[in-house]
Amino acid sequence: VILQTQQVRVGKAGDSQLATFGQRLQYGQRPKLPRRSFEEVRFGAVLLDALGFDDFNHTFLVHTLDDGARHWLWDQRIPLTPDCTLYIDYDGGRWHTVERIANDEAKTLSLLERDAKAIAVRVRVNAPPLNMSETSRCVFPVVNTPDPQRNIVEVMRKVAALLPKPIRSRLQ
Repeated sequence: VILQTQQVRVGKAGDSQLATFGQRLQYGQRPKLPRRSFEEVRFGAVLLDALGFDDFNHTFLVHTLDDGARHWLWDQRIPLTPDCTLYIDYDGGRWHTVERIANDEAKTLSLLERDAKAIAVRVRVNAPPLNMSETSRCVFPVVNTPDPQRNIVEVMRKVAALLPKPIRSRLQ
């Protein structure tokens, strides 16, 4: 992945992971995942690719999803450095309505209080925006399409500024 003048080129690793999951789901075999929508799994694969994990495999993707579930029910947890861990929630508008905003905000604040090394990213997909402000440890990109390949550019614009320098350098 290369971040150049506000543009992200997403490589093929995410696409190959999506094909693997697509084949398994198509033939009725369920990958061992915590309760996730296909859209959340797709986004997880595309995000790993965008963060520079070019050679990740199915096992690593599943590990980041499982690890998120084990850490306060986030969709994905990605340790980037010993001092920085990225927590992702992919909030679709079907479930994350106006009535859930207070819960989403409380979950984010709780994470930031519990883990001083955390960066929280809540991707709001056709969902109402949160009422809390973004900080140096949390961002809330709002996108209008559930297609990860199309919305990863907007997400990475917000996330890149929060990442430690060694990680940012992989993006440039």
